Amino acid sequence: METMLPTRTTRTAAPLLLTALLAAACAPSRPPGRAIESIEMVDLSSPGMFLQLAIQLDRPHVLEMPATPNTARHDLKMENTTERAVLEELCRLEPEYQFAMDGQALLMWPTGEAEQSSPFSRRLSAFRAEGSVESVLRELIGAALPDDTLLVAEAAGRARPVQVDLEDLSVREALAAVAAQAHLMMTIEPGYVRVAALPE
Repeated sequence: METMLPTRTTRTAAPLLLTALLAAACAPSRPPGRAIESIEMVDLSSPGMFLQLAIQLDRPHVLEMPATPNTARHDLKMENTTERAVLEELCRLEPEYQFAMDGQALLMWPTGEAEQSSPFSRRLSAFRAEGSVESVLRELIGAALPDDTLLVAEAAGRARPVQVDLEDLSVREALAAVAAQAHLMMTIEPGYVRVAALPE
């Protein structure tokens, strides 16, 4: 299931029908993402396939794992398809996950109760920071996540410079913004934020 990340809108006093029509006309499109001639993945979970897809496409990404992940494994083979179609298939295989294509970054995270109880679902009215990836992430963790959350950042990515000025978003989306700007891959779960540079 794809989740459309919220956008800020300005409400008017227009009649409800007109408002609905305008909303439908102005609804964000869902671009297919990159074309994929052929992709095959064997004996992997949907999160494992998500990681393989993102690395193969050189896409910054954030993967959130629940405290108790599913252990199911799958095979997948698709031809003449798109990035979005593959992600939709991964979430069909394991409906407890959802995805979003947030600008340059891909996100996959749990649905249902796991999403509602996730510390990464916390909403931020604003987050502004500048510095190295490590310093910005430590600032974000200190401001928005439990005190026992650990940051594990590999040397290849943690010194990259970032500058973020964000409003009205989740902690998960803020992490995706950092990942996109610094070309990183992140795996997160309650208690941990793991960061690495995408392979060259």
